[in-house]
Amino acid sequence: MANPNKAFLIGTEAVMQWYDTNAKTTFWSVRDAKNEILFFYAGKDENESREHLENNMRMAEAQGVEATLTLKIHAKCPKDGYFSKNEEGIVITHFRPSSYTPTGYQPVNNFANDQLLNEVRAMRSELAAMKMKQEMEEMEDEEEQEEPNALMGFIQNPAIQNLLISQITGLFNPTSKVTHVAGVMDGAESETDEDEKINEAIDILRKYDDQLGYDLMLLAELAEKDQMQFKFLLKMLRK
Repeated sequence: MANPNKAFLIGTEAVMQWYDTNAKTTFWSVRDAKNEILFFYAGKDENESREHLENNMRMAEAQGVEATLTLKIHAKCPKDGYFSKNEEGIVITHFRPSSYTPTGYQPVNNFANDQLLNEVRAMRSELAAMKMKQEMEEMEDEEEQEEPNALMGFIQNPAIQNLLISQITGLFNPTSKVTHVAGVMDGAESETDEDEKINEAIDILRKYDDQLGYDLMLLAELAEKDQMQFKFLLKMLRK
């Protein structure tokens, strides 16, 4: 590899700026360290001359050519259309299409780096989403644990407890018997008095429970579907 310190210009843009400043003719040639001609232009069209040099420079730069090359601006067009190996130039510069890479240094693969970075970002996003989901589930579990059972809350209402105590006591007590004799209830209040108490209790409960009908239905459904639990609740209230 040629000595990188010999290069005066690096990259297409630098070479083209030098060309625009120093080229006095449209004739030029680019040579390697052995003076072999790599590409050249021997026509008289200024735009075509510049475009031809820039296209070749960009191609060499894209290929990663690091060798030090020589650009010669010639005074006149060669007679046979080709510049000779030893033909002199009126203006000369040395350049490299690509930056010099020190020996032992491995060039960075930008595409691989970008791909790896995207994968890392995707993994981070996925982990963040999993963490957020876990936290939301934990919060929901805590809310479920802290939120009192609707039926238990209803039973724990002092007014409901009074109602249950006064109206349901003895329903499942085998020692309590209701005997009807000629339309009279022995050992208990008349049916009319019982209805009046129920209505009175309901009027009181309505002041403290805006969903009394719904809560009473829950209690009734519990009595029908799970009598053991219903009896247990009554037992708790009777203590």
